[in-house]
Amino acid sequence: MLQIEKNIKIPANDESNWPFNKMEVGDCVKVHEFALMTKAQGYCHVYATKTNKKFKTKKIDGVMHIWRIK
Repeated sequence: MLQIEKNIKIPANDESNWPFNKMEVGDCVKVHEFALMTKAQGYCHVYATKTNKKFKTKKIDGVMHIWRIK
């Protein structure tokens, strides 16, 4: 049987863990963990679409680099 629980906090959205909203043009973020690289690209794309900003991603020597370009 399911129970109703009250006053349970909703977990923070994963987007708040990424610094894309703090980046200025020319800034770069490096993602070293392989498991986070695809996730980082996805959130970057969603954020860019919502805010009309542009980012460039490139994997260099096993590290994902994400630059804000607009």
